[in-house]
Amino acid sequence: MSCSTHHILHLARVVFEARTALSIGAEPGSETADLILATDANGLPALPASGLAGVLRALYGRQGDDVFGFQLGDQGARSRLEIDWGRVLDSKGVAVEPLMLGARRNALIDDPVLAMLAGLVRRPRKRDRVALGHRGTVDERKKFDRSIVPAGTRFAVELRLWSDSIDDPAWSRITGLLSHPALRVGGATRSGLGARSIATINAASLDLRQPAQAGLFRTLRAENWGNAGGDLPSITPVAAEPDDTAVLRLQLTASAFWRIGQGDASLLPPDQRRADDKPSDMRPQSEQRIRWVQGKGKIESNVPLFPASAMKGSLAHRVAFHANRIAGVFADRIDPEALSGWDKSEHCEAVRELFGYARDDDRGSGGDIAGRAGRLLFEDIHFDAGTVARQIHNVIDRFTGGVREHLLFDEELLYGTRFDEVRIMIRNVSGLSTTARDALRLALDDLLGGRLAIGAASGRGHGFFTGRLDGDTARLWPTRDAA
Repeated sequence: MSCSTHHILHLARVVFEARTALSIGAEPGSETADLILATDANGLPALPASGLAGVLRALYGRQGDDVFGFQLGDQGARSRLEIDWGRVLDSKGVAVEPLMLGARRNALIDDPVLAMLAGLVRRPRKRDRVALGHRGTVDERKKFDRSIVPAGTRFAVELRLWSDSIDDPAWSRITGLLSHPALRVGGATRSGLGARSIATINAASLDLRQPAQAGLFRTLRAENWGNAGGDLPSITPVAAEPDDTAVLRLQLTASAFWRIGQGDASLLPPDQRRADDKPSDMRPQSEQRIRWVQGKGKIESNVPLFPASAMKGSLAHRVAFHANRIAGVFADRIDPEALSGWDKSEHCEAVRELFGYARDDDRGSGGDIAGRAGRLLFEDIHFDAGTVARQIHNVIDRFTGGVREHLLFDEELLYGTRFDEVRIMIRNVSGLSTTARDALRLALDDLLGGRLAIGAASGRGHGFFTGRLDGDTARLWPTRDAA
């Protein structure tokens, strides 16, 4: 604990649940993965305190120096806020010890949740990603993957704020920010990863000058709590209002068949699979997650996934199309050599405003090399498979127009899936240009009108959706009908 001169200790023990998969990297990749997950001394995934502190400080605002500390020349102050690393919970909802020794390490094998999480070090679960070129197809030079921690994983985190006041407003703001919708951790948070929710939060403000409260403080042990939060009372923090943020809610229904990515397992019922029990050649994306029922964690395998990155990529390209059309930028007026190197994040300002752009050290001192995070935050969705169909295809010989022998293949497709709420959060709305707003609305109109496909095989009519747009539409398009 701290040796600070402050006598009031505000203490909170929070259990975060990963609403979507997390990708918290500790170092660059190896032979098996492009990113190595952050782990603790037990070899289990962990939530680094520095990452959580950084996001909290960014959301806190300009007044954060008093809470998070600062260094300015010879002047500075230490942080009043202390955050522990987040430790995973086992299947019984108990936080693991910082270092499990002796017989207690057997839980890494005996507990199903811990065994699965420990296995991520040896066999990483990965999300394969590709970048799309200026023609809307895969850029072969830009394939990469991210190691992930499954959705549903729970982490126990302890936060401590030292103060001179029992009613310190900074503490109320910090606990409120813990449920802020933009509080995401790890990488690819704009592409659907890193969303989390609060499973439990227990907190107390202790005056260490009072013998009873000082005695309670001495009995609290970091390794002795899980869902119950130890001896601290449960609280319901007042959520901080998102600043300059709009949330759009899309209701999507698949017009027919669709498939995103390439899954590892068949989603067909056993009685509909191939007689030789060989899985289909192409399968919808699915992955593991942890579901919690009455405080107990259970691993679910092969849960269908609607990855937000697929929708983000399609929308980014359609935004570029509409923004260029509005600005009068057309391909037949651009030099072919320049067009071959065209990239939406380099040459379309509306895409840069909405989706951000990467740091580029090659632009020179005259350019903007710092990069900028995107304003749009998407969120993955796990769902029930519903109707799954199997289609068989022939490969056509492009020379003869006939069927090529021995090249029969099949794929599994989802049919008519309905998503009642697909959330898109937009940060810093007031700074958006009119062109970016209009291009985004037109791209969403195309998606909801069945004119913009998501996923594979749009040339065969797959991947089209229809739906409705709700949410904070008036904040983005105040002069348009929000229906």
